[in-house]
Amino acid sequence: MAKRTVFLLLSLIGIATSVSIEEQAAQTSIISLKPGCDGQNFLKSVDFQGKHLTHLGMIVMSASRADMENHLQTRTNIADCVNRIENDAVHSLPEAKTGRKVDLSEASAPSSAVNTWHLDRVDQRASELDGDSFRNTYSFNTVNAYVIDTGVDRFHPELADRCPTDESEHYEAYGSDDPCDFYACDSFGHGTHVSGLIGSLTYGYNPHVTIHAVKVFNWWGYTTTSALLDGMNWVVEHDQEISISEGTRTTSSVANMSFGGGINASLDDGVKALTDIGITVVVAAGNSSTDACTFSPAHIPEVITVGASEQGDARAYFSNYGDCVDVYAPGYLIWSTLPNNQVGEMSGTSMASPIVAGIVSASLAETFDAAHWDPARMQEALKCNATPDVITDSVEGTKSMVYDVNSSECSPSSSSSWFSYIVGAIVFLITLLCNLSVRSGILRKERDTFQETNYEKL
Repeated sequence: MAKRTVFLLLSLIGIATSVSIEEQAAQTSIISLKPGCDGQNFLKSVDFQGKHLTHLGMIVMSASRADMENHLQTRTNIADCVNRIENDAVHSLPEAKTGRKVDLSEASAPSSAVNTWHLDRVDQRASELDGDSFRNTYSFNTVNAYVIDTGVDRFHPELADRCPTDESEHYEAYGSDDPCDFYACDSFGHGTHVSGLIGSLTYGYNPHVTIHAVKVFNWWGYTTTSALLDGMNWVVEHDQEISISEGTRTTSSVANMSFGGGINASLDDGVKALTDIGITVVVAAGNSSTDACTFSPAHIPEVITVGASEQGDARAYFSNYGDCVDVYAPGYLIWSTLPNNQVGEMSGTSMASPIVAGIVSASLAETFDAAHWDPARMQEALKCNATPDVITDSVEGTKSMVYDVNSSECSPSSSSSWFSYIVGAIVFLITLLCNLSVRSGILRKERDTFQETNYEKL
């Protein structure tokens, strides 16, 4: 991998330096603590600086794994707190194939009939497009969408009303020398394109969602495991502040992760921390045309893993596949927002994932019962309602195309309704049988009394 020199915060702990991202990762380790261990006490007991990722139960240390393992041999009082030590690692975004790009002010901007085929496909069962693109019309911003990516052009005319102006509603984990001029901005373009597919005015499935930019990649599309985890830790903290009151979820949330790499235990645990508090996580299957079960976080059962399809419902030639893919969604030549008032095409499972995240967010917005916001329930509803057996060349695994979650008996709310109906029916039958039994006993008693009375009269 080519060296990419960036100005960053070394291991996220406040030491400003100019090093390559590879050098940064080599000088950083990630410690997973056992439950009940005090992270702050751990940091006070070691000679290296670090950052406690409170909500993940992890510590990012400014020392390599080997240095930390040697150091802990002299710190037996805290060594028992360590569950796992891993080297930090470098990650890059899955290669998203780019295509045409235009400025919104130019007359050459593509027609809506061309650039929203992805919306047309997911609102119908048939493969042949009917030219009618349904989009969520629910008018309240009741769902939070965390875009964990390269940042977001929050001032794009397609996104401005969906992105809060308050910087505290966004996060920048990476601290790079990104040349754009506002917090959690996006010079790379990937995060803005992804955000547009979730909730932009023209290209998003749910234009009423609230988008939070979580910038974890630099402007070349590179990051580290520690930066990804730092972003996830902020998502957990922020979502607990705005969505959970006295232990009860009051608003719903979805997170999109259009990235992945080799199996990484720390990354997997970080993602599970989001689902554990009720955030539905949607991830890209990957663009290596291989088994998605060999990638993190795509292989995690708790997330919704999305493969990419082309027009006509063929599996996109680059899309990963296999048993870990839950559904497919359009991911080839997809138009969406780009920084600096532009729109353009990209191809990749990175595009398929946010389309599904938009559908999930719309479903969450239409459901008021917090019990229906459970990520596992949403995943099952999504898979249940997907159009089966339409993806060709899927090699192995599912052949299902995503479809509006709330459009049938498979919706999270209706699944609960059916459950309630069944329980109610059982209770009714039991009550009826009990009443019949009691009534039968009364009749027998009346019969016996009648017989005894008549016998005495004889």
